[in-house]
Amino acid sequence: MTSSFSNLAFAGMCLGRHKEISQHLRVVCNRVKGRLAELEERAAGLAAEPVSRAVILASAPMMGWAQEAALKILEMSAGRIPVMSETHLGLRHGPMSFLRTDALVLSILSTDPLRRRYEEDLLNELRAKQLGRIVAITSEDAPVAAAAEIVSAMSGELPDHLRTPFEIVFPQLLAYHLSLQAGLDPDNPSPGAVITRVVQGVRIHEG
Repeated sequence: MTSSFSNLAFAGMCLGRHKEISQHLRVVCNRVKGRLAELEERAAGLAAEPVSRAVILASAPMMGWAQEAALKILEMSAGRIPVMSETHLGLRHGPMSFLRTDALVLSILSTDPLRRRYEEDLLNELRAKQLGRIVAITSEDAPVAAAAEIVSAMSGELPDHLRTPFEIVFPQLLAYHLSLQAGLDPDNPSPGAVITRVVQGVRIHEG
């Protein structure tokens, strides 16, 4: 299921933007491959800290990334970690009440300079209110003052609408290690078989 998302997202992106992505593909893929061990080490370290709940934040063009990251954490923790995905601006006011001091806030920062300013404003507000442990995914040359931890972006040279298949690797690894920390089997994280590897019981209805 994890590889299915990455492959399908990439295939769909290539249908309409293959020329745009092809010039960067080799470099970005080699970067992900070369830093996979580093990403896993960071994911394992984050998972070792208590996580009461999680919020996944992204810009609108990357909401597919945020939703998949939230789904994977929810699935791999057997629902023990409540998760919400939102845009940075969308978190303001009502949804912000979901956060707690020990919540994990995973924020991927936009490569669009104007959009990023609003995102950093939100993270600064969370830090001032002591809401969540902020983990920012960003390019190494673009630090985030409000973040407790920085994870290197894998595709920081790309516009947001092309980044999802490459940036999803880290939250997938994080979900895997959160599953291990919960004492679950990542290959079968639902002890009561609420969910299974293959969807069952679906009927096809004629219209």
